[in-house]
Amino acid sequence: MNQLVLVTGATGFIGSHVVAQLLAKGYRVRAAARSVPKLQKIFPNASGLEMVEVPTLTSDYTESLKGVDAVIHMAAELFSKGSPSDHIFEVRSG
Repeated sequence: MNQLVLVTGATGFIGSHVVAQLLAKGYRVRAAARSVPKLQKIFPNASGLEMVEVPTLTSDYTESLKGVDAVIHMAAELFSKGSPSDHIFEVRSG
């Protein structure tokens, strides 16, 4: 399989599992995270894996998207203060 998939948040718990499963199925993966050294630690010598550093969710992804066939967006800001209800909003239809 030659398809290239960009996975954001690739060092996170779920993101790293998504990357591993894609690689196991033969996809080429471009893993995006805030820390390339952390990616290298999680995926040492992984065949078919490109690693890109993306400092924030609002960073410019233009270069990271070149040649990509699909995007799996797993990146999220983590909140360390306040209760979950401070960060989860209910959507109601009228």
